[in-house]
Amino acid sequence: MIKEIDFNLDKALQTGELPTQICSMCGKAFDEYDYQENVRFDHYFGYGSKYDLHHLDLNLCCQCTGKVLDWILPQCKHNPLMHESEAMACPSADCLNSEE
Repeated sequence: MIKEIDFNLDKALQTGELPTQICSMCGKAFDEYDYQENVRFDHYFGYGSKYDLHHLDLNLCCQCTGKVLDWILPQCKHNPLMHESEAMACPSADCLNSEE
């Protein structure tokens, strides 16, 4: 089952009732900034990996997201991190494969 966080952040901040969600790494309860970023990895592994038929449901607070990126980015052959202006200028995969 895929978990969904279905709530209005502005309303939750006004009432002071943020849903309880914790960081998978450090165990900290999410604060308003963690909810705004909503860093989440949700993946079902099929056959072909050592995690066959497992479900990854990883939620990270802002601090742990920084730790993960500091570890993984130097290991990447192609840098997956783009600045917002670069991402907005990059055409989608659908546009690259379409014929005019």
